[in-house]
Amino acid sequence: RAKKKAAKLFSPFPRKRYQWHHFFGTVGGVLIIAWVLTGLLSVVHFPHTETTDYPVEQLEGRPLGMTDYCTDLTALRQAEPELRALTFTSLGHIPVLKADGQEAHYYDGRSVAPKRLSLDSAEIVTELRTVFGEGHHYTAELMDKYDTYYISRSGKLPLPVWRIAIDTKDHHTYYVDPKTGMWRMYADSERIDAWMFMKLHRLQFAPLVNTPGAWPVVMWAFMLIGLITSLTGLMLAFDYVRRLLRRRGKKKH
Repeated sequence: RAKKKAAKLFSPFPRKRYQWHHFFGTVGGVLIIAWVLTGLLSVVHFPHTETTDYPVEQLEGRPLGMTDYCTDLTALRQAEPELRALTFTSLGHIPVLKADGQEAHYYDGRSVAPKRLSLDSAEIVTELRTVFGEGHHYTAELMDKYDTYYISRSGKLPLPVWRIAIDTKDHHTYYVDPKTGMWRMYADSERIDAWMFMKLHRLQFAPLVNTPGAWPVVMWAFMLIGLITSLTGLMLAFDYVRRLLRRRGKKKH
């Protein structure tokens, strides 16, 4: 009796192939519906409030005044023999020089001698305070693995980065590359967007991305569910056709 009850809990159908098709078909159907819905919802962007509440444009990397860049350009040219282009950029009030050659290198424009950029958390927090003010709490952490929102399955996003969390009403969090001054920002609206597509649609979860081989294993498991559903469906279709032929054979006799 216990076995029969367990079988009924597994599926209302008595035969094994029916049970397998019912169970895996249900799981696969839910996954497909979730995948389609999150794909549709990914085009819906929730209103961003942070750009109107705070002058975040100060961090957009615009060139500062030429007097703010103290680096000796002649010495920089000697340090970069393959230099092709020099871009004047910034992080807030911190001048940054981007030297494009065979590889892109970023230099601290505050230093007279060419010095590669290496920002610490205090410098970044100081710049963020000019945008968000002194009335907030700033939490800094050097992150060497992807987290829930700063994540890339292809590994294109650089690590390590400084993660600066600010206790604003939108819970702003900045991820700043100390070697380039480039940053990404997530507030509540960006987090919703991330869940609608990056998480539920593309399965970019930190445990799957940070663990080698985990994401392909999950993908193969999903494909196995689809394969089992398809095979058991074909078996049921074969059973149906066979029963139909038997009935017609009996009617002829």
